[in-house]
Amino acid sequence: MLRYFFVNRQNPFTDNLLQGYFPKIINLSQQGNSVSIFLLLDGVTLAIKTAQRSCFDELLTKPITIYADAHSLAQRGIITSELKPNIQTTELNTIIHATLNGDEVIWV
Repeated sequence: MLRYFFVNRQNPFTDNLLQGYFPKIINLSQQGNSVSIFLLLDGVTLAIKTAQRSCFDELLTKPITIYADAHSLAQRGIITSELKPNIQTTELNTIIHATLNGDEVIWV
C-alpha cells in the first residue's frame, strides 16, 4: 500500500483543472492506497459547508483523510463550525510530517 498526500492550494471555483484530480484521487483510494488531502490557501474554500463542488463532496464519502490549514481558514475568516463534516483542521507542519513519513506528496 502506498501513501499519497495531495496539497491543494488552488481556488476550486476558478481553476477547472482541479476537477480532473479528484477522480484520480478516488481511484488511488479504491486501489487500497492511503490517501490524504491538505487544503491550503484558496483551496480551503472547498471545506465550507455552503461550497458546492460535487467532485470534491464525493471525496468526503470515501476513506480519504481531508485536512484544512488552520491559518488559511483564519485568514479568510472561516471558523470550524462552517466546515463540512469529516474535515480536520491542522497546521502547515502536517505537510512536513507527511514528507518525513515517506508519503508521496503531490502539489496540485
